[in-house]
Amino acid sequence: MHRTRSRVTTVLAALAVAVLPVLAAPAASATTVPDQIRYGADSIHRKSVPATVVPVEMWSSTPAARTEIVAAGRVVASDTTVEARDGYWAGVSTADFSGLSGWTTVTLRITTPEGVVRSSQKIIIAEPSATVPDQIRWDGRSVHNSTVPAQPVELEMWSSTAAARTEVLIGGRVVASDTTVEAREGYWAGVATADLTGLSGWTTATLRITTPTGEVRTENKNFIAETVATVVAPQPDQIRWNGASLYKKTVATSAATPLEVWSSTPASKVELLLGGVVVATDTTVEARADHWLATADVDLSALPKGPASLTMRVTPSSGFARSSAKVFTADPVLAPLTPEVLAARPGAHNTGVPAGTTLRPSGSLTITQDGTVVDGLDITGCVVVDADDVTIRNTRITCTDAPRERAVRMEGKHTGLLLEDVEIDGRGLTEIGVDVNSTVLRRVDVHGFNDGIRMGHDLLIEDSWVHDMTRQGDLHPDAIQGISAEDVVIRNNTLDPTNTATGDRGNAAIQLGSETGTLISRNVVIEGNLLDGGNVSLNVSGAINAENIAIRSNRFGTGSKYGPVLTPHRVTPAADNVMDVLGTAIVVRWTD
Repeated sequence: MHRTRSRVTTVLAALAVAVLPVLAAPAASATTVPDQIRYGADSIHRKSVPATVVPVEMWSSTPAARTEIVAAGRVVASDTTVEARDGYWAGVSTADFSGLSGWTTVTLRITTPEGVVRSSQKIIIAEPSATVPDQIRWDGRSVHNSTVPAQPVELEMWSSTAAARTEVLIGGRVVASDTTVEAREGYWAGVATADLTGLSGWTTATLRITTPTGEVRTENKNFIAETVATVVAPQPDQIRWNGASLYKKTVATSAATPLEVWSSTPASKVELLLGGVVVATDTTVEARADHWLATADVDLSALPKGPASLTMRVTPSSGFARSSAKVFTADPVLAPLTPEVLAARPGAHNTGVPAGTTLRPSGSLTITQDGTVVDGLDITGCVVVDADDVTIRNTRITCTDAPRERAVRMEGKHTGLLLEDVEIDGRGLTEIGVDVNSTVLRRVDVHGFNDGIRMGHDLLIEDSWVHDMTRQGDLHPDAIQGISAEDVVIRNNTLDPTNTATGDRGNAAIQLGSETGTLISRNVVIEGNLLDGGNVSLNVSGAINAENIAIRSNRFGTGSKYGPVLTPHRVTPAADNVMDVLGTAIVVRWTD
């Protein structure tokens, strides 16, 4: 039985071979060409092809019974009379590429004599037959030999072929460009606004077209640039403060509040009235491009904090006067920012090592002798104080490898330490700059730590600059931090944890109090400082255990994230704490 089946199989195989069509093998060739679609004696892959009916050849690297082209889901060309050529087999047909546009993927499908089908994709640029020439258009027409206003105008840049970029150049400068060129009926169009301001008379513009394959062509177009008379609509009547209308805004009011009055018409006199009483008059009203300007420094110091109203009265050169009232919120200036305040503020110019000081190099110091004076050293390392009445002045300390993460620390119980005209730099590698007790810090420049100064007891920190903290891990950076503090005075310092290099605001300029409330803070004075940065600049823990804490006469910047102060009611700042630039009262956020 098995032998009979074997003989039958052999006979069938022989018959199959006998009935196969005899295909002429191509003549011997040194090179076999790959599968490809050809138009115009070249492969169409990544080439431009007219989006119409075109003659094509479909080349196969192996014998083929059928060659086809599929585009947009339909067979657009087919040949079953594939002929053998030198190194390949070729089907010849016409391909209907009508309706295609731009970059298009077409598929070459080859069926072998054995019925095996293989496909390969080719990318073409389908170009509709051009019906319009290259041109620059404005207002529905070509600009060539036409008049165009010398102002910003929207141009269309038409290309007769597919384009990746269209540009207009005037005087060698690109004034309009579009890389999102869209195919339209018979052309491609880029659209962009060209600023023609300043041009006058006959002008030559160059239309530059870049094709998808990177080829560039240019064509010059001449037009007449016509100067356009500019008509500016007048601004409405308004009273302005700090660069904007004060209507329904908060105004920092003082004895000399600088105000502007804008009139929409020419005026010989402008007056301001408060409660029906004239408080300012200007008869030297100036004409501006879109308004007439009057100015005055107005005494609004009598206004309490809250809603207020000013009336502007405009007297034109001829005719009747007109009036309009503008409501705003008065926020009295409590302490104006003066040149004297700015000059006395601690910063780079008056803290740290004085300019011109000659420093001697030194390594880390451990001070054990009472009364030691360290003067004029450039310390690369850290300092441990284990003695009384030590003075460190005119010295730079750069501590990047502190044994206990402190650049300057006190070992044991000592008194009388003075740090004066000292720069302390942690380079972002040390956690705490100064951790001491019974110490005076004066004109000290502290930076590059997670916490600048750690508060303890019996401290005076004055005329110093603590800034540019560097966050370490999940710790929160503070310029000065005290979980508990006793008998501490922080006076006339500039404190801002914001890292100016990274923009990290840090946590607070001063962080006061324990989150658990287990330790007490008492007899703490915070006065006359500039506090800025942090989530809030002064952060008093809601769980603080506090006695006799005074927060007074401080100025606050606007660099914090959530406002100047966060504190419980039992630690209430005095009313003379103000915002720095305007001198108005701070807004306190309460934890309870």
